Amino acid sequence: MVTMIPKTRQGDPNYAEEVLFSGFSSIKTRPDWIVVHSLKQRKVAQGVQSETDFVVFVPGKGIVLIETKGATSAVFDDTIWTMAGVPKKAENKDPFEQIDRAAANIVKQMNILELDHNNVPMARLVWFPKLDEHTYTVGKRSGMAFAPYEVALAKNLNSIVGTIEDCLDQTIKANKEKTDHLAAPNPLTVEMAKQLAKHIVGSLVISQSVEQKAKMRSLAIQKAELEHEFMIDLIDHNQAIYFEGPAGAGKSRVLRNAAKKLSAEGKEVLFLTYNLLLEEDTQKALGNLQHVDIYSINDLLLRIAGKASNPKNASTSWFEGDLPKQALQLLKDDSKPRFKYDAVIVDEFQDFANKTLWLKVIEEILQSSKKRKPVILLAGDDLQRTSVVAKHTSSLDIAKMFFPHLFHVVLKTNVRQAPNLVSEIYKFLGRPNPFRRSLLSEDNVGSLEVIEIKTGATEEKTKELELKKLAEVVQNLLIDYKPSSIRILSPYGEQKALLVHAFSSGDTHSKQVRELKKITKHTSNPNGQIRWRSIMKYKGLDSDVVIITDINNLSKKFAEERLLITMDDLLYMGMSRARFQVVLLVQDDLYPAK
Repeated sequence: MVTMIPKTRQGDPNYAEEVLFSGFSSIKTRPDWIVVHSLKQRKVAQGVQSETDFVVFVPGKGIVLIETKGATSAVFDDTIWTMAGVPKKAENKDPFEQIDRAAANIVKQMNILELDHNNVPMARLVWFPKLDEHTYTVGKRSGMAFAPYEVALAKNLNSIVGTIEDCLDQTIKANKEKTDHLAAPNPLTVEMAKQLAKHIVGSLVISQSVEQKAKMRSLAIQKAELEHEFMIDLIDHNQAIYFEGPAGAGKSRVLRNAAKKLSAEGKEVLFLTYNLLLEEDTQKALGNLQHVDIYSINDLLLRIAGKASNPKNASTSWFEGDLPKQALQLLKDDSKPRFKYDAVIVDEFQDFANKTLWLKVIEEILQSSKKRKPVILLAGDDLQRTSVVAKHTSSLDIAKMFFPHLFHVVLKTNVRQAPNLVSEIYKFLGRPNPFRRSLLSEDNVGSLEVIEIKTGATEEKTKELELKKLAEVVQNLLIDYKPSSIRILSPYGEQKALLVHAFSSGDTHSKQVRELKKITKHTSNPNGQIRWRSIMKYKGLDSDVVIITDINNLSKKFAEERLLITMDDLLYMGMSRARFQVVLLVQDDLYPAK
């Protein structure tokens, strides 16, 4: 087969080029021929940029440059070409002049490569595949503009090889008849033809580094979130607002923008989060602002109660009962320092909603600050509640009991996740997509991959198989993502998660698993960039990529009996933390691979 460059024809429909391209592609008897189609010439020898329809490299013979014309008639008279059936600007264009410019350009490139062009014959051929007869009005051998063998018609399509080789043979013969021609070996070998063809076509690979890919993804998120900033204007006219929306709707962003606005106005702001990781993330975003105090609810209660830390092995009754009771008592004591703010902001409110004493503490802070007419801003998503207590009572309804006159704002624009990832997550869960639109472009590729982990002969063997697959997944992701952009989540905490097994078993794992451990954060490897957490602890945060491990019957039972939520709801919490890509490692046929 002839080597075609490119392998398929590109560009606008053109009968003349299409029929000849098809003819060259079907040649099976000249495997060493190279045919370059539509050679664009920008680096030129004669100052005029041009394009040549076909350049045919025939090793051992020479090069044929072809111009195809879809004309329905063609006349050359008085040095002027007149063609019908071609674009108006081409009606009088001299096709041989186009070929001569291309020949000069190729010679220039051969000089650059230091190739011997003097002894490589270059033949010209103008092909009219719609015309089937011609007449030489003043004699077949008359005229100096072109020779008869340099014109091909429709009938020549039946013998393309013969037409090309005859054109070259006749050109070589004509060259020999020149008085200044000296016979010399033809240097156009197969290797030289390949080298020259590759050179004149050119080759360029432009790609993005992992850092640049991360930068572009970050810019896409920032651009989407900027369109959401008008939401903060609502607080100018509303003292109490509840922002509700699914994961990815930008609730945390709205609250943080509000905190910035209030701080800039000199207002004292209390910003509360449910967990420590979200507190840390909020500190990074807002920690340099004056007038903004950022606490997890536990840290706030400890500060009010005047305690440095929680008791060792503290239980739920301490966090949700004893500690808030002590804090509440001290808040009501006029002899103690007062906690007064111009605004109280609560992120992930759905996790506060069934903690009555926590809400009473917030209520008391607002009461202490009533002379300031404090703003109360809440944000929540009931699909991410960590408890099924009062399941049929919405967080909004509970909020209204404590903070009357709440203005309810529903956010239904996706500002954080790739649109395709959003669609795949809700399709996977069998739930309707709650978003009306996405501010991220469809160009931001998003995907959900479900990988089945085979069951080993023992539980230990199954963990080894999952660890190897996890290591393989991470290795593939590192092509496009920085390690710090990847989060590994599990239904379990730091006692039972898959990576606990990896770090507790020494260096008996495969090479891939050992490489994974080198880049994963752990007490034994504090500089690792890939962090891993339970799904619950990562609530309210996000990452470019989320991998969820330990999805099996045991973790399903754990979710239902210990966390009091369904596995679907737990996976929703985890998958919705990803901006661009989710990978699920599934066992026990809980979910089909995809």
